[in-house]
Parts: sequence; C-alpha cells; structure tokens
Amino acid sequence: MKETKKVKPDYGKERLRLLSIIASRLEKSQTFLEVEEALNALWDLADHGDLEALALYGIAYLMEGKEWYDAEEGRNALLNAAEEGLPMAQYYLGVLLLDGHEGVEQDPVTGKYWLEQSANKGYRRAIEFIEKRWQTP
Repeated sequence: MKETKKVKPDYGKERLRLLSIIASRLEKSQTFLEVEEALNALWDLADHGDLEALALYGIAYLMEGKEWYDAEEGRNALLNAAEEGLPMAQYYLGVLLLDGHEGVEQDPVTGKYWLEQSANKGYRRAIEFIEKRWQTP
C-alpha cells in the first residue's frame, strides 16, 4: 500500500479570508443585529488568541459616525493587541494617541512610542508615517 502524505490545511489563508469577510460585513451592515454579529465573531476569534481579530475589533469600535462607536472599548482592544506585540495594532494605537480622537485623549509621547514599536517590527505603514511626520528638511 502506497503511503500518502497528509496535507496540512492552510489555516492562515482561511483566517485572513474570514477576517476580511467580517470586516466587509461591518462596513456594509444595515442593522444593529448585523453589526453585533460581526463584532461578536471578531471577539470570539480574539478570545481564542487571534491578535489581528482583536485589533480589528478595536478598530471597528473606533469607526467614526457609527452608532456602535465606543472609544474606550476600541482603545482598550488596540492596547491589548499592541502590548502583545502586534505591529498593526501598535500602528493604529500610535496614530490614535498621537493626535487624539473623539473620546480618546491625545498622548503624543505614548503615540510616538507605539508607532516606533510598530516600525521597528517592519510594519510598512508605521515606517511611512514616521518618515512623513518627522522627516527632517
């Protein structure tokens, strides 16, 4: 009998696909129930250790003009993901704190710290932001 290799499924691609679907549902949501379902799905993933889902959960709560806007919930989720080392969360938290945001007090020192942490990990958007914001003439 011929031995077959077991093919390990690529959960990374599936996870990214799922996160993309959830984010898209949030943007297109027409009812609060649809929003609640998408936020709950993100939270479930985050609760199982998915840091990107946690960051997206935070970003979702910081969507301006949305009825579910909750600055404290969004900032806390981003902070938790940033403290765990996720460069994307460090970037968004840095930008959020650097100039402040509705319901989030401006803290330029901490904002710059998180942007630098993200850039040090090679996060392209953070690197570009820092270069643009603090470029020397």
